[in-house]
This record gives sequence, structure tokens and C-alpha cells, in this order.
Amino acid sequence: MKKHRIFVSDGFNLDGTRRRFSKTVETDLTGRDLEKFLTIKKYEFEDEIKEKSISYNDMANKSFSNFVRWWLEYIKLTEQTKESYI
Repeated sequence: MKKHRIFVSDGFNLDGTRRRFSKTVETDLTGRDLEKFLTIKKYEFEDEIKEKSISYNDMANKSFSNFVRWWLEYIKLTEQTKESYI
């Protein structure tokens, strides 16, 4: 199996640096099948990133407690750790 790296850009941070994420996928496909596979995986990865991402305007309009709930979900802590934080 060959490994292929997928890159997704999600805008910029407040300090101007680019928000860029990468993911590695493995497949034995070649040619057009490989191109289609990688395109599909890229769109799936973009959706995954967009689910986790929250815009700064959305953060500004929410209460702190809502932001904390989002953050706890985003970093995927264990249930025991979440309970100790709350």
C-alpha cells in the first residue's frame, strides 16, 4: 500500500499564520481511480475540519460556557477528564 498525504487549508489564525491540516491515507489504487479516491478523501477531510472549526465571529457571539463545551468536544478528552474539568 502506498501512503498519500492530503492537505486542507482552513483560513488564517488571528496572528496571520495559515491554518493548514494534513492527513495520511493508504491505498493501492492507481491512475484515475487514485485521483478520484484522493478527491473524495480530501472532501471528507475538509468536512471533518469544518465540523471542528469555529469562526472567530461565532466565538464572539456565544457565551463563555458554550465556548467551553465546544472546546471540550473539540479536543476529544475522555469522559473522566471532562467531568473533572466541569
